[in-house]
Amino acid sequence: MGQCSLVQIDVPTRNFIKTARIALGVANAIDEDDPAHGWLLNALTTAFNHLNLHEPFGEGFYRSIPAAYQLLQEGIADAGPQLDVDLVVVGHAHIDLAWLWTLTQ
Repeated sequence: MGQCSLVQIDVPTRNFIKTARIALGVANAIDEDDPAHGWLLNALTTAFNHLNLHEPFGEGFYRSIPAAYQLLQEGIADAGPQLDVDLVVVGHAHIDLAWLWTLTQ
């Protein structure tokens, strides 16, 4: 195992990536003949082209995230109305007794 580090997650970057992954997943899931497919891919392209990648994870990159996120959100809105779906999600977790973890862990 390597050395551990404490990191701080940049919330705007996380939100941008999360939204981009969902948009790409929807674009890949719907039919290529659906107009929303092209709109979503165009929104992703526009947003990612707006990112400042001259110095990855530098100040310019983080400053470019809010505008890129806004462009992505606008492009998703232009792709059409929200899908009429219901999601049912069930969480699952367990404590592995073989590791002899305490109850507080």
